Amino acid sequence: MSDYVDLHSHLLPGVDDGMTSLSECLKALRLYENIGFSTIICTPHQKQYSLNPSTDSLIEVFNAVCEENPTKIKLHLGAENYYDDQFLGRYFRRQIPTLGKSRFFLFELSPTIPVPGLERMLYEINVTGFIPVLAHVERYGWLEKKDIKLFRENVRICGNLTSVLKSQTPDDRHHKLIKLLKSDYIDFMTTDIHSTDLFPGIEKAVKWLTKNFGDDTTERLLHSNPMEIINDIHP
Repeated sequence: MSDYVDLHSHLLPGVDDGMTSLSECLKALRLYENIGFSTIICTPHQKQYSLNPSTDSLIEVFNAVCEENPTKIKLHLGAENYYDDQFLGRYFRRQIPTLGKSRFFLFELSPTIPVPGLERMLYEINVTGFIPVLAHVERYGWLEKKDIKLFRENVRICGNLTSVLKSQTPDDRHHKLIKLLKSDYIDFMTTDIHSTDLFPGIEKAVKWLTKNFGDDTTERLLHSNPMEIINDIHP
């Protein structure tokens, strides 16, 4: 057991675009455990006018999964917040769905449309006590390394594990993530799992990361850094 932590997953069936059934979800948990994961945060989408399940429905499904969990993996409930009007409204009301009950929240951006004033907004969010965690940074074609450098102090940054594999992701995303890894701009590596079909790639990606960046980097990105968030979760 390697005690890996996954901060970004779409495990909850029926309320998201990930696992299609409880049985697939439970199979995914077994596969996670086989690779070495011991803690997972379920992060269903929260996107206005799209995938936007209610809090009550998420809690109901999450509790059902926890009751049937066939592994020793610890589960927490979070969300993947899309940066839209709903998200901004929740921020101003201090009601952003966070990772567990921590100060950290996961968010995503449009892959093609730049967000005006993003650097300033992330600074203001950070000042209020929330800590933004940017999902799959390699997907945002408009967000360059120089842009990330400007807000680096106010946000934590995730890369998707399978994006380290040329066979699993477009070339531009792959090259961008490798560049950011080499520059030490990545804080966490996550699965962003949507289907059990992706687990062979995830296992291969963990091995690739270890071979090319070393045991210490793998441990930092998949355990010690994400454990800062897990330890921040209040009962």
